[in-house]
Amino acid sequence: KERFSERDLTQALRVITQALKRNAASSTKYNRLPIIVVDGIGEGESGWINSPEGERCLQTMLSWCIYVTKERQLAHIIYTGNEKFVHNIMDQNRLTRGHIKIVGLGDLSRQEASKLVLQELPDATDDEIEKIINTFGGFIHDIKAVSRDIHDILSQEKNEKKRSETFDRVVSSRFRQQVERVRAAFAKGRNEDDVLEDD
Repeated sequence: KERFSERDLTQALRVITQALKRNAASSTKYNRLPIIVVDGIGEGESGWINSPEGERCLQTMLSWCIYVTKERQLAHIIYTGNEKFVHNIMDQNRLTRGHIKIVGLGDLSRQEASKLVLQELPDATDDEIEKIINTFGGFIHDIKAVSRDIHDILSQEKNEKKRSETFDRVVSSRFRQQVERVRAAFAKGRNEDDVLEDD
């Protein structure tokens, strides 16, 4: 929440990276990756994060996060912030697209979910909005992702006659992916628990 320079941030990230590398070198196969929580990004009234310096610092931080989590697999990083930060900065940022998962604590109301669908799929019918909400509930990530996928595919096909068929196919596919993610997560957790119990 304090204002700092890009140089200060870069220096701090180097120190953290070195510590994470030392930790990885000394870890055994049973150790879990450290979790870094960056709390309160984008909060407060200063608007600094939207300034040119704030945006550069954010880009530096996000590049570092991808390096630490995806490229080197040194840690997991969790950001918490206000809704504007999460949706407008993290999810719309090309640098982070495909590298982040958004988790909302609490579901969106039907009205909020409907607005989110219309943001990504402006020509959605009431029936389509209802189908998305009934399938995915108020889960921000899934609503936003399926709406974006439908919009992208429909804009490529440009065949209104097949709209309903395409819509159903994308919703069904995204739902199956969601089910598989949950199954894989439970299976991974169960396997890790089995390994720890054997020790």
